[in-house]
Amino acid sequence: MTRKDCDVLIIGSGFGGSVCALRAAEAGLRVIVLERGPRITPEFLSDVQTGRRQPLRGAGSYGPFDVQRPAGLTAVMGSCVGGGSHVYTSVTVRARSEAFTEDWPTSVSSNMLARHYERAEAIIAPSPIPIDLPRTVTLESAATAMHQRVERLPLAVDWPADPASLRIPPPFESVRVEIAAWLRGGHGVRRRSLDRTYLGRAELRGADVRPLHEATVIEPHRGGFAVHGHRLAAGPEERFAIRAERVILAAGALNTVRLLLSCREVHRTLPAIGPALGDHFYTNGDDGAVLLGGRVPAERDAGPLVTAWLDGWERDKRMLMDIGLLPPLPWLAARALRAFANSPSLDATGRNTWIIGAMGLDRTPLRLALRNKRLVCDRPATPSLFARRTRDRLQSLAVALGASLVLPPSAIASPGAITVHAMGGARMADDPARGVTDGLGRVHTYPGLYVADASLFSGPIGVAPSLTVSALAEHIMEHLLQA
Repeated sequence: MTRKDCDVLIIGSGFGGSVCALRAAEAGLRVIVLERGPRITPEFLSDVQTGRRQPLRGAGSYGPFDVQRPAGLTAVMGSCVGGGSHVYTSVTVRARSEAFTEDWPTSVSSNMLARHYERAEAIIAPSPIPIDLPRTVTLESAATAMHQRVERLPLAVDWPADPASLRIPPPFESVRVEIAAWLRGGHGVRRRSLDRTYLGRAELRGADVRPLHEATVIEPHRGGFAVHGHRLAAGPEERFAIRAERVILAAGALNTVRLLLSCREVHRTLPAIGPALGDHFYTNGDDGAVLLGGRVPAERDAGPLVTAWLDGWERDKRMLMDIGLLPPLPWLAARALRAFANSPSLDATGRNTWIIGAMGLDRTPLRLALRNKRLVCDRPATPSLFARRTRDRLQSLAVALGASLVLPPSAIASPGAITVHAMGGARMADDPARGVTDGLGRVHTYPGLYVADASLFSGPIGVAPSLTVSALAEHIMEHLLQA
């Protein structure tokens, strides 16, 4: 076997990729991590605030927010060093045991993952908010009226020395300032993003993280793999090729499935990947609403994006949570809200605006495929029963809050499903006919090729997936390093 550029090449630097990078680097392996987005620095955030950088991936910008709209789907994800850890709500929870059905490999269960959850929690170090914020108390009151309980969530943030300072409302300066605050985790907290935890530790141990590198082709090469792609920059794109003994795909569910489909059907470098690729893709029941008005105003504060959720798991496997920062509202929903611009319930700072996120155990399977080399999402023609009942639950919350309007995400996105928690499509299964990978993340028929992101999920889990992705990656690396 010819000399390789590295022992382990990881595509993507989100939760799965960062876990793999740290464990491989700790084992003394040569590690390269490819990330198609930029590195988030204080200077980067300053440029976002002043308008010198665009935060949305598109023409001339590479992230950190990436909104993809393949036909039938709108998906929001992170595109930067640290992946989704810079753009998520910081919610860090374990999947409930009921999520691990017979669809998962026999080797994967909540009991098996328990110690891997513990390892991930020790590094990410989530904790609940240490004080009461008005919006949290209001949500708890609404939950009482709805006969549901509220859970104050473990969040991957560092709290200020004086937690009471979180009650002080920051001035509303501009949408750009709010977006920068979102990327930090909130006005008065600092998110424990992966470049401060797993990935940062991996770099200290020698992992080579390469921002603005986009992988486009994976091919078997002399006992290992060669990965080809583009070096993204302001000027003309430059090609690269890296040879590795093992390759781990951790680019996020949508991008991992797209890359594998492209390698199988367009470049034909991985033709033996089975027919299950793209099947059993899920949105995790993602939904939400904008509520205008209410008996209690939605006061601004300096706290994290989310503090608590209405835990409806025992009732109907749904979670509803208040999102405390405004930026996605004018930034992603301006067109939809234009009709309500004169409403007395809506002011410039969002004082009377509640943004509610929803997720849950919606087992409606979608399918990702390539048509004319473009990714599409095949979905049912009508919303699932789960989605319809989620809207009913959102309406109930609006009534409990005394809100006057419910605006669902479908009003602000292209027609189709919407998700911020894409999962599945390269799912684990003991039988190669039913899945793309086995219970250790190994791609069937291609020894040395692994998947370590949410595309692995054999089904939806109904809660925020970051900790489960991390635990699965810990599980995968434990066995990879023993091989």
